Amino acid sequence: DCRRRIRPEDMGDAAPRGGRAPRRRNRGRGRGRGLPSGGGEAEMPDVVTPDEHEPQPLVSATAGKPLADGQTALTSNTRFRDLPLMAETQRAIAQGFGYEFCSPVQEAAIPVALQGYDLLARAKTGTGKTLAFLIPSIERVVRLGLAGPGQCGLLILSPTRELTAQTAHEAKVLTSHFAPTLGLGVQVMIGGTNVKSETTTLVSRGSAAIMIATPGRLEAHLADTSGFRGRFGALRMLVFDEADQLLDMGFKPTIDKILRAIPPPASRQTLLFSATVPSTIKQIAAYALRPGDAQRHIDCVGTEHDATADALDQYYVVCELPQLLPTMFALLSAQAAQPNAKVIVFFVTARMTQFFAELCNDAGLAVLEIHSRKSQAQREKTSKQFRDAQSAILFSSDVSARGLDYPDVTFVLQVGCASSREQYVHRTGRSARAGKTGTGLLLLCDFETFFLNELSALPVQNWVACGGQGATNEMPAVLASALGRVGANAGTGEEVDRGAQAYQAWLGYYNGLQRKLRWSPEELVAMANRFAILIGLPEPPELRAQTVGKMGLRGTPGLRVERGGGGGGGGGG
Repeated sequence: DCRRRIRPEDMGDAAPRGGRAPRRRNRGRGRGRGLPSGGGEAEMPDVVTPDEHEPQPLVSATAGKPLADGQTALTSNTRFRDLPLMAETQRAIAQGFGYEFCSPVQEAAIPVALQGYDLLARAKTGTGKTLAFLIPSIERVVRLGLAGPGQCGLLILSPTRELTAQTAHEAKVLTSHFAPTLGLGVQVMIGGTNVKSETTTLVSRGSAAIMIATPGRLEAHLADTSGFRGRFGALRMLVFDEADQLLDMGFKPTIDKILRAIPPPASRQTLLFSATVPSTIKQIAAYALRPGDAQRHIDCVGTEHDATADALDQYYVVCELPQLLPTMFALLSAQAAQPNAKVIVFFVTARMTQFFAELCNDAGLAVLEIHSRKSQAQREKTSKQFRDAQSAILFSSDVSARGLDYPDVTFVLQVGCASSREQYVHRTGRSARAGKTGTGLLLLCDFETFFLNELSALPVQNWVACGGQGATNEMPAVLASALGRVGANAGTGEEVDRGAQAYQAWLGYYNGLQRKLRWSPEELVAMANRFAILIGLPEPPELRAQTVGKMGLRGTPGLRVERGGGGGGGGGG
């Protein structure tokens, strides 16, 4: 039955099975939820606090009604022209973006933020969150006025370089119709760029009115750049974009330092946007937002079941470890043969992304790659190349899992279990965006089926039971030949390092999952050594003693440790 969800008896199903991709099924659309905005401008009106008020349904006007010209299934019935926005903003929305109707999160968030409320907003991926915070933030900065040249009025914290660049582009479009004399410049601050040049500019010119930054680079300037803290003395707006990922990536201590360095909540307005709201987000909200009736909560997701895109079909397929490579290659070859196929493949680490991209390209399956081991310039070039392509396959680590808007992605393949259910949702959400349909497939080894229990609330179906291509033992000749070149027969070149790095990264990632896998250290190492042989290495590579110690695997049988602690298989990750 194609419609069934995950069942315990499905989890071990690794039998090879042919067939076409599953057919799409019909599905009703979810509804968002929001809190009424109330009235007032800047001054806080008398309203009940979020704790006392149960959010009311934000009913999309498209439900059960014919769509007006310009509407899609992801828009509300609210037109941007009906919002109290400045003429310059209206022109930017109409001419720069070509939008007429708000999305549900924009319909809910923009009026609330325009009135001066702090906001905690939860919304699905691909539903217009960026404009939902950019539009009111820029409007508020213009209305309240800037303190003067070189002063930052709007600060946006973003988790990744790519998302920062994308947000900056949209901010520039939104400010393009305002008079240059207002000084609404947009400045990007990200790691991987020349910090000395950036520092020189900041010292001589000050900061732009709108600053979009990754936390690490911003913290560095707050600590080391002369006079930089003073640029935030009249900060009007603070925005956390993809707040849950900011915390998932370990930025909590950095965010704490940033919040201590800028004006307190009482003197600014704060917007916090996230696709999920775990307890850690609520902790941030507790001291980053103003308390009580100064804040509003908006939920345009509702139940967890609806957190993935409504138009997205989700499947899983299970294989044994020796079947992983041929199964992945067969699935991607089938996708590549489809017209206008645009595919993103997520791997669990950057080094594995790097290795498998090199392997598939050598085997004649053309793929792009983007991950943290690439320079910022390379990542931007690859991102644009994939965004502009009609058909392409992109291999990625989690740098592409959040926020980035790649149009028309038809298929998302996840190779290996994600680090969390939330990360699975964000990865899968790269498809079925902006009203389009899409398919997500999770490829698991049999020892990873515990992860299916974490997805039990989501409509994830058995790919094979729905007629999809199952696991296979058949290794194509081109893939076997590529393994020989990239791995065992590569001599002493960089390719050998790639394999050693992939091995170390695999070992490190699954070492972190030992408790869930219920493996002993000996079982972990034995499986990692099997992986090394499967990716074409003549034997498991040696690791530095320091690396082994950090993993807590010192003295584990089966590990090959370098004598003297020098050299090694390269970085993990």
